Amino acid sequence: MNFYYPEKIQIPNKKNYPIFQFSNELKKFSPQCNWSIIDNPPAMMDCHVAEIYGKTTSNFNLQIERNKEYFKVNWRFQPTLQEWSVLKSIIKSHLKEAAASCNSLKEHLGKQIFRDAPPWFYTKEGIDMAAFFQKTPMAKQYAIYIVESFHKFQQQNDQSELDLFFSIEEQLKDIHFMIKAIVDQVNLLNERCHKLEKKIAPPKIIIKPNLPPVSSHVKLKEQNFPPISVAQAQRLKSKVAAISPERKKRMKVWAQFKKEFSLTRYIHLPSNKFEESMRWLELFTFD
Repeated sequence: MNFYYPEKIQIPNKKNYPIFQFSNELKKFSPQCNWSIIDNPPAMMDCHVAEIYGKTTSNFNLQIERNKEYFKVNWRFQPTLQEWSVLKSIIKSHLKEAAASCNSLKEHLGKQIFRDAPPWFYTKEGIDMAAFFQKTPMAKQYAIYIVESFHKFQQQNDQSELDLFFSIEEQLKDIHFMIKAIVDQVNLLNERCHKLEKKIAPPKIIIKPNLPPVSSHVKLKEQNFPPISVAQAQRLKSKVAAISPERKKRMKVWAQFKKEFSLTRYIHLPSNKFEESMRWLELFTFD
């Protein structure tokens, strides 16, 4: 039976809860039923979610109903009376056949299985969102876990984007260095062609390389001092962050730092200014 898994998940109290996956196989059991829940994501019954969060089913659904605008359509759905009647019949038949390995119908599906009104089914997203509207220890603990997990993921993603930026910037530097070397070679060939032209008077060959404009944030090697390395830029950023834990104060430090050294990014700082900038940060104080 592809839409019903009696022992799919287990929570710390060592109790199993079924997961429902409503696939096209349901049409084989009842072709005449006008199925509306097929192809919805895997979901749990409301009575089980409520039990996990330490609430009664009615109180749990009441809280969700008051905050239903926070739930997308496919996070929480309800079968029709006809669908629920067919589902109960299939599940009862399945548990009767598997009586040797299954516990009672009530233990697997709760009191909801004996009611005529169809239950609500909650997907993973719906279960997560429901935690923020239940004032029980389990719900609060899970809500905190969700927020901490999201924050950790966001930090990792921000760091990945920063690493990608520095990597691209280094690649752009290498590309522009290569372009300059090619231009030097072209100019050298142009000079040789000019000398040959005087000797054998061939048609004039003028090579005017059309270099792409160099972005303001990319500095080439011909400058007196190359920019600092990515590692040095990261040290500067860490130094700024260590001055104050408050974001507004860090932004103030960064604003004065940019003004002091006439730059828009850490990586633009000339290498000969690195030690001076580190001393400047060490001596920095708020007015």
